[in-house]
Amino acid sequence: VLNAGEAAQRVAVLPTLASRPGISGAIIVLPPESSEQLLDLRAREFPFVVVDPRAPMPRDIAAVSAAHLAGARSITRHLVGLGHRRIGVLAGPHNWLASDGRLAGHTSALADVGVLPDPELVRSGEPTTQFGYHAAGELLDLPQRPTALVGFNDKVAIGALAAAAQRGLRVPEELSVTGFDDIDLAQAS
Repeated sequence: VLNAGEAAQRVAVLPTLASRPGISGAIIVLPPESSEQLLDLRAREFPFVVVDPRAPMPRDIAAVSAAHLAGARSITRHLVGLGHRRIGVLAGPHNWLASDGRLAGHTSALADVGVLPDPELVRSGEPTTQFGYHAAGELLDLPQRPTALVGFNDKVAIGALAAAAQRGLRVPEELSVTGFDDIDLAQAS
C-alpha cells in the first residue's frame, strides 16, 4: 500500500516500484505522480489499483474513489436539516476530483432547499490542519459569519475547531463543524 502523504509527495516512487524485490502489486492512494508514470507502470505489466485519484485517470487504469458527491451532499443535508443556510466550505485543491465532487454535493444539498451557494463562503487549499485553521479564521471573521463549516476532511475540520475556539465560539451551540474521512482523531471529544 503506497500512501501519498506529504513525505511521499517529495519522493518519486513509481519509476522504481516494479523493480523492487518482494513487491508484486500495489494499492496507490492519492497518487501525486503524473498519469504518464502510471501508464509506464501499467506498460510494465505491474498490477496496481489507484485509490482516490486526484485527476482523471487514463481509461485502462483501475481506480476506485470514495463517494465524494454523495458524502458531501449528506453532510450538507444534515446541516440544512439543523437550520443552517449560511454554510462555509473549506474545500480541497481546485485541481482534485474529490474537491469537485464534494463541492457539487454541497451545492446540490443547498439547491434542495432553495439556497444558492455563496462564493464568499468557499476557501480552497491543501487539506491540512493549518489550512483549516486559517481558512476557517477568514470565514469566521466575516461581518456575517457562517453558522456552519464543512471541512474537506477531518484534518481541516480540526483546524476549523481551533479557529472557532480562538474566537470563543462554542461548537455545536454557536457553530457546527463537519469533516470527512472519519480519522481516529475526529472521534475525540
